[in-house]
Amino acid sequence: HYPLRRQRQMCKETGDEGIAQAKALCGGCPVRNKCLDGALSREEPCGVWGGQLIEDGVIIERKRRAGRPPRIAAFV
Repeated sequence: HYPLRRQRQMCKETGDEGIAQAKALCGGCPVRNKCLDGALSREEPCGVWGGQLIEDGVIIERKRRAGRPPRIAAFV
């Protein structure tokens, strides 16, 4: 099974909505595990592969927002 061009583009999504759609697309795929294994072995730089979000060749829980994290006021 090879994804269609549009489905391949979804693997490269970066926004929250696009990532969720790409993960949903992987849900019933019969080659999901092979896709994930291949992406990990190739150390894919980013994207959704095998239903998992990958960044810098490793599975991550969620994509970090651009910029600095918000300041948290220290309690005194």
